[in-house]
Amino acid sequence: SRNFEAVLSGVVTSLWLHPRFLSAAFFFLSSLCRCLTMFLPFSLREAGLLGVLLCVLIDSSNFRASALKVNYARPRSVSLAGGAKVTIYGNGFSPNQYDLANLVFIGGTPCDVDWFNSASEDRIVCWTRPWADAVEDTSSDYLRVQVFVGRESVTKESHVRYWRWRTPKIEAVLPSSSPPGSVVELNGWFVSDDATKIQRVLVGNDVCDMYKPDSSILYRANELDFYKVTCRVASVKVGFYNATVQIPEFGGCSWNYSKSLQPGPDGRLFMYEIHPDVTNVYPRMGSSEGGTLLRISGSGFGSKVDKISVDVGGVPCDVQTVSTSLVTCITRSPPSGSAAILGVNGSFELETGLFFEGARGAGMKVWRGLDGTLVSTLTALDSYPHAPDVFYNVEVFASPQYNDDLYGVELEAFFTAHYDSWHSFYFASDDNGELWFANTTNSSEARKIAFVRGYTRVNQYTKYYGEQISNPVYLMKGQKCYLKALAKEHVGNDFVKAAVLVHNPGLEYTSKQTKSAVAEHQQAITSATVFNEIQSITVNYSSSTSHLMSAFHLEWGSQQSIQLNVSAGNEESNKLW
Repeated sequence: SRNFEAVLSGVVTSLWLHPRFLSAAFFFLSSLCRCLTMFLPFSLREAGLLGVLLCVLIDSSNFRASALKVNYARPRSVSLAGGAKVTIYGNGFSPNQYDLANLVFIGGTPCDVDWFNSASEDRIVCWTRPWADAVEDTSSDYLRVQVFVGRESVTKESHVRYWRWRTPKIEAVLPSSSPPGSVVELNGWFVSDDATKIQRVLVGNDVCDMYKPDSSILYRANELDFYKVTCRVASVKVGFYNATVQIPEFGGCSWNYSKSLQPGPDGRLFMYEIHPDVTNVYPRMGSSEGGTLLRISGSGFGSKVDKISVDVGGVPCDVQTVSTSLVTCITRSPPSGSAAILGVNGSFELETGLFFEGARGAGMKVWRGLDGTLVSTLTALDSYPHAPDVFYNVEVFASPQYNDDLYGVELEAFFTAHYDSWHSFYFASDDNGELWFANTTNSSEARKIAFVRGYTRVNQYTKYYGEQISNPVYLMKGQKCYLKALAKEHVGNDFVKAAVLVHNPGLEYTSKQTKSAVAEHQQAITSATVFNEIQSITVNYSSSTSHLMSAFHLEWGSQQSIQLNVSAGNEESNKLW
């Protein structure tokens, strides 16, 4: 018994240096000491020294050997959008995140510790979160780095900053819409001209592969560029998405420029759309009485019959089967007197209720060798509108700049309204131009709604007041409209372009989405009821071991109870503190 007391005295004396681990080590050491006193005869002094030695041995494997300190962090400049891999070097960090957690804050913002790469007393790896006060093209001052290990903490002042030039930026995704599996180009600023430094490119939550199929060759292998990234969209699901470039070693995640965003039909801003695409229709001829089975090939069709509708020349075609790349439908009898050549249109609805029309962009026809600036010079041609010199498909409702001299151009497309609202159409051209509109898909119902009687600059929609902007027209969500633009170029700069303003669509944006948004401030009030917790503790011991333990303490955090006898009753237990 006296030997045990000496060992325990040495143990407690040593453990006093590490109060944090007192309760955890007590039960292990007391059991070990009991075994030693039963089988090993030694003097009291030797027993006390053994107790100290036991604690020293345990200290070497479980306690941190050095004082907590932060020496430096790399990199010191990170992306505004977060996603940077930061390594903090110092001393006294916890080598085991499960037993004793390391916590890191940069300017008060958590930096998420990478548990798998931080098993060291002199190094912590963490991943930054977006800077809470980030604004486009801004930077922070150097911010303090705080490291917490258990209850201890250390601060390194003015050490890491969120920096605009370490922020990859996406200014545009080209094309802005395309079928599943398309190759796209991201324009912006990507910190490094070495594409292999890019960890991944995402469109939505899916990878956009920078390597050509079944190879290790980059799409831009021979074009080192800070400003462009080319990749193939892996997702086959139609929808509206934002893109992200992740370069953790060179700053972090990309920032989406406000000018790269446009409003989608669900009220959210997006950069890129994956849309269904019709590539072929078979057969090309069918009975005027209907009953022809059409096979429509393409991509992005989904798999649900009730989410797809097809019409031929404005007449519904009854859908039979649907797969990602093939739709079959049976035609109905068209109205009497309808045209012999009919177009095929498809609408594709997601489970969210959003609609997607097939085939984006516009058809562009060009007639060359025409003098003057009057649109009537173009429309008076015998070859207009069915026999142009050149035909293009263009991504948006606009012709390229500096295309040529002495020519006339026509753009045709169908516009689908995203919202129940009033719409105003804007028009600009160089030289003279006209914008025609019909609130149906019938081109014969189109009327002129805006025009340019001289020339404008690109995106200059207010040079000729009252002429370049249409009167507002109310459209229903999903309504399809015919749109046509005509322009006559003489010499010099040339283009034709249209835009639409949706009046009060009921959309809500945050300041991170558009600069014109105003943050809403709300006051939240919470309440709580405190209940005293009651615990029942049972201490089990036998008469054969009662001489080894006659009293004990209870601990809660840093609080310790009075000494209790093993035979204490309820009354004494109620006087713990």
